[in-house]
Amino acid sequence: MSALPSLCDHFVKLIKYLLDNKPEERDRVIILFQDMLEVVTRDIMEEQFSSLLDSSHGGGPYGRYEAMTPLDQQYRLFASSAAIKFPLPESEAWKEKIKGLYLLLTVKESAMDVPSNLEARRRISFFSNSLFMDMPPAPKVRDMLSFSACTGEVRL
Repeated sequence: MSALPSLCDHFVKLIKYLLDNKPEERDRVIILFQDMLEVVTRDIMEEQFSSLLDSSHGGGPYGRYEAMTPLDQQYRLFASSAAIKFPLPESEAWKEKIKGLYLLLTVKESAMDVPSNLEARRRISFFSNSLFMDMPPAPKVRDMLSFSACTGEVRL
């Protein structure tokens, strides 16, 4: 799994291109997809899947003859106009999701900020998980039961 940091770096670059969303960067996005495919097929997948790399990069096993082919004649996976849709139609929801994913991959949390007390960790974990739970919709005020408390003073 030594290839995972490299794949993560490629993924972060892809997210940066998605955030910029510029049409002139389409070729860079294509090359990035090809690099990600190469990392996955060469470094992560097992030998039985090498046929995927052979068919996508042309030439011999693992594309070893590709360097001898002129660049304009090499087969470029993802290069056809219908292969990837870039730039993407922008929306606020899309931007927020991409920004959140970028933060998840790039922000490094410090273990120094985690309490050492197990009970404190359990309570923080419970609270943070409760922030994302599905809440039933609240009933309308007119349908709610009223609640009142009567307090009084007792003298002896």
